Amino acid sequence: CFVEIKARTRSDYGGALGAVTVAKQRRLARAARLYLAETGLCVPCRFDVVALERDEEGCWNVRLVRNAFEAPAP
Repeated sequence: CFVEIKARTRSDYGGALGAVTVAKQRRLARAARLYLAETGLCVPCRFDVVALERDEEGCWNVRLVRNAFEAPAP
């Protein structure tokens, strides 16, 4: 499991989940492929996202999205 953690203290530019764009997904998938190749692992993997966003009171709201995206083609 590869996990991307995104935090947003303000929503001026959108939420934390929205920050995991297709371009970011491609970079994460490429890094995962390199890691698996370098370690010699040949196993299925998944990509999760942990999104942290602050509310009006300053408290963090945490959301885990399992299988947030499939690895885009290289």
